[in-house]
Amino acid sequence: MRRIGIDFGTCNIKGAEKKKNGAFAPLKLGKVVDKKHIPNVILYEEKEEKEEGVGCLLGKTALIKVAEENDRIRFIKRHLQEKDWKRELSFGKTVAVRDVTLDIMRCLYQAIRETSKEDDISTVITVPVNFSRRQSLIVRQAAEQAGFAVNSVITEPFAAFFFLMQEYLDDDEERHVLIFDLGGGTMDACLVSVTDSKQGRLIQTQAAAGISYGGNNVNEGIINKILSVKAPEIVRSILKAPPSPQIRRSNFYKLMEAIDDAKEELFSDDERDLEESAEVSVTPIGDSVKFIPLSGAEVYAMLDEERWESRIEKLLDRLFADSADLVPEDVTDIFVIGGTSSIPYFREKISGYFRKRRSGDTDALYEKNEGIDAEERIYHSVALGAAIYQDLLGENRFVIRDRIPFVIYTKDAKGRVRTRLTANDCWKEYSTPYAALSALDDAESVSVYQSLYAEEEEKEVYLGRFRLSEETKRDASLYRLAVDRDREIRIDYGAVPTGSDVGTVPIVGHDTLKIEL
Repeated sequence: MRRIGIDFGTCNIKGAEKKKNGAFAPLKLGKVVDKKHIPNVILYEEKEEKEEGVGCLLGKTALIKVAEENDRIRFIKRHLQEKDWKRELSFGKTVAVRDVTLDIMRCLYQAIRETSKEDDISTVITVPVNFSRRQSLIVRQAAEQAGFAVNSVITEPFAAFFFLMQEYLDDDEERHVLIFDLGGGTMDACLVSVTDSKQGRLIQTQAAAGISYGGNNVNEGIINKILSVKAPEIVRSILKAPPSPQIRRSNFYKLMEAIDDAKEELFSDDERDLEESAEVSVTPIGDSVKFIPLSGAEVYAMLDEERWESRIEKLLDRLFADSADLVPEDVTDIFVIGGTSSIPYFREKISGYFRKRRSGDTDALYEKNEGIDAEERIYHSVALGAAIYQDLLGENRFVIRDRIPFVIYTKDAKGRVRTRLTANDCWKEYSTPYAALSALDDAESVSVYQSLYAEEEEKEVYLGRFRLSEETKRDASLYRLAVDRDREIRIDYGAVPTGSDVGTVPIVGHDTLKIEL
């Protein structure tokens, strides 16, 4: 069986596996695609023969092939939380978000299988910190239906930890590591501790937080705050004037790609002056290629105007608030990963955060970060780490606990939160206190919600419901949420206590939540 790691990124999909010589390396995804990544873009095609139905292409081929733009779907991860997201294709077929995810996984499975003809492929798949359990389940089920044996679904920065710290896992030193991951669609931060325990070296997520802001939002800021001001007529002609939504969508993505090229030129060299410019190439309809200059200083000014420093500080504040024990002074190492982190602005703001909150030289925190090849660290550490994680699971010298962050809860008839259970409670297994079944809005069920950290406030996501049986309604009066050792969400039903101590509530039944997809 092949054992691989998959970084299911918003913009690109990357893979990694352990080679015969014991080294971990990026995975070649098929015969005709880039060895190190494949664009997360799928193109649907109607086959000429009716019995063949609909075909699809994935990656670079799907990106460049001339076709109806409506049949080309990008950034599907952005839509995974939209329960009713659908796209009607040009030839009449309608695809939902789960259909698209499954088709991408099928194409990916075939691309990986072509490199070895091995059918049994075990994988660890990574998702953003801010993914709900529902989103993670959609990705997992799609991969399993496509043919993968899914070993685990873990967060992207936690996966990256295993690559970034692989040389230091067996040390006897206690380490508290911050991984800051700024990708195309999300900005995540994760605190991981490595300590000694009676069972072996303990690797444990202390806290994690994420928001749905990333490199794509940086690009949109460049369009709205810089390019639209410098060349309003040109930008309007390519984004607003085209006659159809499909052409406007195609032009938008082409402009985003041109901005990515300009950013790479501006920030790939640390010695480059911020006042120097790169050119963003655009082609208005019926016109020749136009070039709009873009400087590093303009990008920095836009990031300040868009409050990115505040976003970073709020994210890190949330991270340490959610940690049971750690404060900024405890952090021993910082790693900065993800394609957008190549803009030095973000490391500067992270360093500024720590300078305000701890003593000593913050540059020393990046010593291990600087010792890793920049391309592997920035672009491939998540996939490589997922492969290493899978390899380590069979070794007895490590105890690994990945607490994917979540807050789950129910509500009473007045909409008030009840039975709140947080990530840091999950090793206690249950929420306290109990809630009364009689206070529920729906006498037939208990609805469960998940709270995700968003930029300004908590975002509520509906997960599913426990349907109350006649026996439960007859025998139980109280309930509490629980998380079992397999991380399944459970509900405990209890009877009215005879005394005042809720710890003595007799449990009269259990039920496991089926997340509604």
